[in-house]
Amino acid sequence: MGLGVCNFFSRHAAPDGKLGRFWNAEGHLLDVDGSIGSFLIWPLIKAYRITHEHRYLQAAEQAYRAYAEDDLARVQCTAGALDTDCIDKESAWPLLIAGLDLYEVTGNPYYLYQAELAAYYMASWQWHYTLIYPDDTPAAEMSYDTFGGTSVSVQHHHLDPWGALVALGWLRLAAITGKEIWRQRALATWHQSTMGLSDGSLTLKGITRPPGGQDEGFFHTRWGGEPGDVSDWLVAWPTALRLITLMHWPKWNDLESKKVSENSARDPLPGYEPNVSRLTIR
Repeated sequence: MGLGVCNFFSRHAAPDGKLGRFWNAEGHLLDVDGSIGSFLIWPLIKAYRITHEHRYLQAAEQAYRAYAEDDLARVQCTAGALDTDCIDKESAWPLLIAGLDLYEVTGNPYYLYQAELAAYYMASWQWHYTLIYPDDTPAAEMSYDTFGGTSVSVQHHHLDPWGALVALGWLRLAAITGKEIWRQRALATWHQSTMGLSDGSLTLKGITRPPGGQDEGFFHTRWGGEPGDVSDWLVAWPTALRLITLMHWPKWNDLESKKVSENSARDPLPGYEPNVSRLTIR
């Protein structure tokens, strides 16, 4: 099935290499705009590594350059979150992770350069300070901390656990470049994105959450609710993103090297001293 998808897109890329945004079941392109098609680059590289068929690598390289030199160059990575139509965080992730893969496969420093640009773009969505919420809010009850988290988009400006996957890209970038800042960012976003993960005893707003349950959204503003509230939307993708990082980064001790304290809202990363402001929401 995976190779079938790669076969289709290696044959149906746009003249500039982009892979489209919406296709119907008959295989007709309905919308080419947005950066969402770049998510197909990573599997195209995987297909090349498995089969050694050059057409997959050619499609991946052509698509990567198209998105990097258009969307990323304009700092306008869009439509990765399918329910939005604006710039967002996650649309740049495939340009980070696929750029690192292409650098490993080809040795071309162009891809490492573009991957780091994508990493900086994603870092612009990361929170560098902590908000202290009133004690009667769900965020305070679970010691939720905004520091290190990543907001979704300008249209859906709440925090979500997507940082669990961002961490994988930043960890790999740190390993390749030797730059400590990417490791620090990865740790901060991994710890933040695994907050509120229920062990089966977490009770919020009178409801006990099942093991593995985690909110899709945390409201640090009045978007969608009151500041400090949660979405009560325990979808599966946060678990999938955590598992992808754990699957591709086997050195799990790296992720546990600095644990978040119980009083995380006031001590988000013991041993790590960020220069942040701490704001109280009333």
